[in-house]
Amino acid sequence: MIEGLEIRGTRKRFVLVTALFAGLAALFMRRVLRPPVGQALAGNDIRSLFVPWWSFAREALWDGRLPLWDLAQFSGYPFLSNPQVALFYLPTWLALILPVRLGISWYVLLHLVIAGVGMFAYVRFVSRIFPETASFRENAVGDGGALLAALAFAFSGFMAARIWAGHVGLIAVHSWLPWMLLSLVWSARRKSAWAGILAGLPFALAVLAGHTTSLLYVGLIWMAFGLFLIWTGHSWKLVARQMVLAGSVGLALSAVQLLPLLEFMGASSRTAAPSYEFASAFSLPPAHLITLLLPEFFGEPTRAGYWSVPSFDELAYYVGVLPLLGLVLALRRPTRLVWFYVVLMIIGLLLALGSYGFLHPIVYDLFPPFRLARAPARAAFLYVFAASALLGEAVAIWQRRLPADRAQLAQLLRWTLGIGLAAGLAALAATGAVFAAQHPTETSGRLWHQLGGWGLALLFLLAGGALLWRYLTAVQKRPRTW
Repeated sequence: MIEGLEIRGTRKRFVLVTALFAGLAALFMRRVLRPPVGQALAGNDIRSLFVPWWSFAREALWDGRLPLWDLAQFSGYPFLSNPQVALFYLPTWLALILPVRLGISWYVLLHLVIAGVGMFAYVRFVSRIFPETASFRENAVGDGGALLAALAFAFSGFMAARIWAGHVGLIAVHSWLPWMLLSLVWSARRKSAWAGILAGLPFALAVLAGHTTSLLYVGLIWMAFGLFLIWTGHSWKLVARQMVLAGSVGLALSAVQLLPLLEFMGASSRTAAPSYEFASAFSLPPAHLITLLLPEFFGEPTRAGYWSVPSFDELAYYVGVLPLLGLVLALRRPTRLVWFYVVLMIIGLLLALGSYGFLHPIVYDLFPPFRLARAPARAAFLYVFAASALLGEAVAIWQRRLPADRAQLAQLLRWTLGIGLAAGLAALAATGAVFAAQHPTETSGRLWHQLGGWGLALLFLLAGGALLWRYLTAVQKRPRTW
């Protein structure tokens, strides 16, 4: 009876979380869910690629034809060999059944929900099975940390900038990562071959979503997580078997899309030993690391203007202030899961530096797949994922230790907020002084924009710290489950 109540409670929880993220995604995209005839969600790739592709596919399918060949591009080319068309990916059919202008918006909304609910489920599950002490049931905690992690991930600057750029296939692939990791760890705990086979479903969906180069970094995290499972005591033979099963099933289910791609790759310029100059295009400049705290430090292209290297959407990886606070809290009581996330963050940022750093040139020389993908800055997705998940783990760690460590937590938060406030005020004052000296010039306008950024960062730091402290202390007084 108790088990039945737990199952019903879990179902109710995920129905509520799904409804929450559907509502938040609809609110976030409220202005573009019903674009007028002749218009669609903005984004260069949407206008120049996805609208023509999906309009062609929709017209052919409604006429009863399979769109095998597209005569409208170049002298014609095999349409289904283009993975980003993603004709065999079920969510794509939103744009093939609905008018394309509506389908694209609802496609993006759906993947924000998939990303948010998946991250919630993943963080909630792993925070219960990887504590370093006590049992699964003793370490069950509230859902606040998982919800914060899911919000940071689904509505990160990474996702928002990709919507603006029209990189809908890229959004789709990355949204399946939490489900891939969740299914892998679930299959490792179930230990059955059937569990490994089922773990291949989100793997297949990520491949079918179509943005092939994104699989490079999604797959890197997936393989790293497999090594983490072995490090935490799972049998290496079991983990290897489940990963082979999941990968094989995923590739088999997506073969209908992969085989035409592999046949057509021989005609692609990317397979002809592209230069490092090509592979390192859109590297993350070291100065842009400050945008992890101040996302508009170099402006933004819609209102204030953008005054840094191209391109804004390739360099946006902000996840909020709370994950940075979570990093401080987690490192005070690190677990193996914390170190896993920290290593992912470091590797992701080092790779993202591309030609500005040392790691990407080494990886380019040693691992051929990295020669086929440009934009090393996209490796910063490892930071986006790990920083978001780390926030959930930090909340779980401190929930398990309170109330005994409440005084220590209060002291840690006070020091963190105090140092952050002092540094922020110093930066605010320095920027203000330069602004006063430069005003009125074009530079002063940019400095004014940065002043606003520092002010918002300080506000979010204080408000986020206060809310985090309130939640971590209040949850012990009255635990809440849904």
